Amino acid sequence: MAKQHAFFTRNLITITVACLLPLLVITHSQTGDSTTCGIHGINQSDPLNLGDTASAELNGSTTELNYTLSSLSELNRYDFQLSVPTGCDFNLILLDTGDQQVASSTQAVTGPMNESIWFKPAVSGSFTAVITRISGDGIFNFTVTEHVNTGAPIVSNTTVTPNNTIIFTPYTFYAWYNDSDGFEPEVVNLVLNGSIYPMTLDGSMGTNYTSGVRYYRNFSKLEAGIHEFQCNASDGFISSLTPVKIVNVSKPSSTLVDLGSAFYEPFNEGFNNSVGWINTTTRSSWELHDTTYRSSPTCMGIQTTGTIIDTTEGNIRTPLFELAPGQDYKLVLGYHVALFAIVELEINVNLTNSWETVGFLTYIDGDWIRYESNITEYAGSFVRFRFNLDAFGGQHLYIDDFYIGALEPAPILDPLSNRLFYPSSGNQFTVYHCDVTYTNPYNNYPEELYLSIYDGDFLLGSFIKEVNFNEVDDQDWDVTDGKAYTCQFQLLEDIDDLHITIVCDWYGSLLPWFEDITAIGNVQQPIETVDLPFSIDFETGTVPYYIINDPSIDRARVINDGGEHYFTTGAALDTVATVMDLGLVTPMINLSSDIQLFLEFDSVIDYNDIGGADVFTVDASTDGGYTWTQLIRYNSSSDLRRSINVTMYRDQVTTFRFLLSTNVVNIGAGTHWYIDNIAITKRDFTPPVLESINLQDGKRVFGKYDVRVQFSDVGFGVQRVLMIVDGDTYANVSITNETSITLVLDSENFSNGEHDIDIVLIDASDNEYTYTVMITTDKRPYLLVGIIAGSIAVAFGVVMARLKKKKVSLRELPGHIKKKITEKEREPPRDVMKEILSLTSIYRSIAVEALAAKIQSVEEGIKPNMLGSYIRYMLSEGLIKGSLEGNIFKRHIFSKKRPGTKKDMIKLLKEQEDAIVKKINEADEIPVQELLSSLKLTMVGRAAFDDFILDLIRKRKVNCFFDGDIIVNEGFDEKDIDGRKQDAIKITDPHLKEEPVNLLEQHGQKIITILKDARNPVPFDTIRSQIGTRTVNDDVLEEFLFKMIKESNLEGRLEPGLYIPPAPTLQSLEDEVIEMLQYKPMVKFSEVKEKLGLKEDEEAIEDFIFDLIRDKKVSGSLEPNSFKRD
Repeated sequence: MAKQHAFFTRNLITITVACLLPLLVITHSQTGDSTTCGIHGINQSDPLNLGDTASAELNGSTTELNYTLSSLSELNRYDFQLSVPTGCDFNLILLDTGDQQVASSTQAVTGPMNESIWFKPAVSGSFTAVITRISGDGIFNFTVTEHVNTGAPIVSNTTVTPNNTIIFTPYTFYAWYNDSDGFEPEVVNLVLNGSIYPMTLDGSMGTNYTSGVRYYRNFSKLEAGIHEFQCNASDGFISSLTPVKIVNVSKPSSTLVDLGSAFYEPFNEGFNNSVGWINTTTRSSWELHDTTYRSSPTCMGIQTTGTIIDTTEGNIRTPLFELAPGQDYKLVLGYHVALFAIVELEINVNLTNSWETVGFLTYIDGDWIRYESNITEYAGSFVRFRFNLDAFGGQHLYIDDFYIGALEPAPILDPLSNRLFYPSSGNQFTVYHCDVTYTNPYNNYPEELYLSIYDGDFLLGSFIKEVNFNEVDDQDWDVTDGKAYTCQFQLLEDIDDLHITIVCDWYGSLLPWFEDITAIGNVQQPIETVDLPFSIDFETGTVPYYIINDPSIDRARVINDGGEHYFTTGAALDTVATVMDLGLVTPMINLSSDIQLFLEFDSVIDYNDIGGADVFTVDASTDGGYTWTQLIRYNSSSDLRRSINVTMYRDQVTTFRFLLSTNVVNIGAGTHWYIDNIAITKRDFTPPVLESINLQDGKRVFGKYDVRVQFSDVGFGVQRVLMIVDGDTYANVSITNETSITLVLDSENFSNGEHDIDIVLIDASDNEYTYTVMITTDKRPYLLVGIIAGSIAVAFGVVMARLKKKKVSLRELPGHIKKKITEKEREPPRDVMKEILSLTSIYRSIAVEALAAKIQSVEEGIKPNMLGSYIRYMLSEGLIKGSLEGNIFKRHIFSKKRPGTKKDMIKLLKEQEDAIVKKINEADEIPVQELLSSLKLTMVGRAAFDDFILDLIRKRKVNCFFDGDIIVNEGFDEKDIDGRKQDAIKITDPHLKEEPVNLLEQHGQKIITILKDARNPVPFDTIRSQIGTRTVNDDVLEEFLFKMIKESNLEGRLEPGLYIPPAPTLQSLEDEVIEMLQYKPMVKFSEVKEKLGLKEDEEAIEDFIFDLIRDKKVSGSLEPNSFKRD
């Protein structure tokens, strides 16, 4: 805007000069400083003096200069040239007398360069040139030159290429233009049949308008007939027009078929004599066939020989058809094609060299198929069709009743009649039917005819599905008198407010036909419920079942094969469909059971899907079949009895579905699933439960002893009870429906001493439970022993009576008698008994005094001798396993044999004496547990080890001392040794015991983390090493760990110098379980339990793996007692 409005700043000096010099043609004014300059010798009345040059400087002070030109003629053209100096950017703008911009040159480029304007005034008059500084300082040169028009332009030599050819050939029109003045034309036009089309400069022929240039115009086609054309041109002053010429465009030759109203070829006689049918005969000929046809007596087709034929060898083309503009057309034909043959229907438009696919002729049910297509989009064009066959040897393609004709609208209101809907009630698996008759007087088939099913009304409800109608008789191609259509469907949905609308649309209809035909009443009838036992063999109709089908092809059904019935579903070899869900649904089954349940069935899968889209699944539903959970999936051929664990649905009402989801489009045909003998079977994987037995560990048996066993079983009951003594079967009793048994154990049959006894319970499913004890048999003369014992008892009674009489206190008794009285057995209170059980399960051995101190919280003030009597009672009753040796309770451990006596331990140490000496002398210090572990002597007790080391010191084989649980070699500096000895003294000082306890509590969480992650026993030395201390001895650390276990911070148990972690669980070893299942194709549950050292039984392992399958962490199926990877 600054450039356009700068001319308003005329200063007084410029106006004065203009008044004093009336003959001046160009006057100059400036903004900025007061300097002036002009173009002298140019006068408004003397246009011939144009051509002078004005020079001036633009800079930061002078940013704009204006030049006024008077009396520029509309008959001439003017060349304005502004020479911009180096490094500057100046603009040139031309304004009329009303200060409106009429031309400009404003290139954003720095000089040296020219800003140029080629200008022809629309009206003669005065104009102002404005030169504006954008950037840079410098002197410009400005010149205006007048170009006078001296002659008219000439347009000539108009031609067209090609000339006089057939329709749809591309055409190009040419014309030459030249002007003696060198003026560029304002227009060059082609006038074709009275219509004007602008032409384009052909730059390849040059741009010298004086000598002549060529213009052209392209057309992709011209209609048939004679076309007149000429060219005109104008240089802005004078126009020129060429003479009229003609071009003759003709239609194609004799292959063209004039449709008239329609074209129909029934192929009833030599089609090669028909107009324009062209076929390939490289290998097999296209010819008439009378073995099959759509309309009698023949059809046209090709029957291939034993070799493969492709589209270049097996095609046939139709004649050329002219489709009139503004008319609708349809193509109808009948075809019969072999399975797996590929037939492509193509179209060629307007005789081009390209073909485009309009459809495929596909195999359906091995019969003649009607093909119809709306080809209105090609109206106004010349078209021909081509059938391409690509097939194996021995296959065929037949074509009959080829028809192209006009589509006539049929503005009928309701084309449907004879509506029928049934049944009127059912459930989601009921097959519903709808029949209608469609009529169209112009034989136009329905473009759409389907049922639309909604939950709610058509406008506001939730869409459920669409179901297409199918022709009842697909060989009847006449709908003028009415044609029957039918459809069938299953709801398979939970629908509260069912609405069914029939939708029909046809060519010429004003609007699609909508009609609500809801005729179903109750669609939520429940499917039947049955109890166990459950089975379906398809031989009788006593057990209900429901078929999921694609009713249009009816492929899911029960068939009779030589008197044997079974269920089959799938796509047969004569089937072409899109996507189908086919299958079988059981009734709701009340799965009430105490043991595991399995769904079993005979299954034969013929898997023939090339595309991989067929899926065979077994699913379960607990809501009546509205939502499903997949139990297993198959995708390969097989023939076997299947078994699926469905225990997770125990005590629920459940239905099961066998579903084949298939995508059969020709190549997927032949996929089947045959199912028979479906049943829910009970399986017992739970061992019997021993309820009670009067034979405990350590029992002494004299003579015959009645072993009374009570038991229970959740399955089919205990069938056998075995008694095994020292590995040999002593008793094997079969029973039926019993829950107890008495076995007689006679000590006369065994030698005196200890014997291993196994009581084995075996149920009807061969699950076993084994109870193991160790007893002692004694065949000494019991009568003599009894007499002696009786005599002692009488004597003791006499003594007691006398004492009572004399009121002698217990303290006055001799020591040996007092000991006998105090060592008697006494039943402990219940809470004390529970505490004893808890503590003895944690400690392998513990002094009675220490045990009494730990029980103070339950029974304050309990004395060791009283606790000893409690322990003796619990030992005699088999409540705890172990022995009371003096004042030390020792728990029996049968899984690991240790040296029995201190003498035995010393013997083991002496066998490793050289190695022990070497390790002590080579190390500065070494933990006791580390030394014993390295030599595999962990079973040696500490007392025996200490005595052994002291003996080595006395023998001068080692020179060391004990620093708590660390052996320190005396080879250290004396000062350091003294320091360590002082540390050792501090450790044993009871007054300093509080400091290690505080240290342990500071590291409590770290100790818990270390021990919770442990899989193997952890020595106390390892714990001390992990928390970085040696000042905590075994007793303090044991007390601390005991407290942790009692407070449920840890779950393991304690042994001397060791923490024993609990057995690993399935949850903690999930990653290891998954790795095992993925590594091998078949893994037994027992293998998982053994390799991972699990405490859970095989039933728990099976449930855990089932959860992994359900959560898609592994892929496979559960087999009896094992996992099978997919």
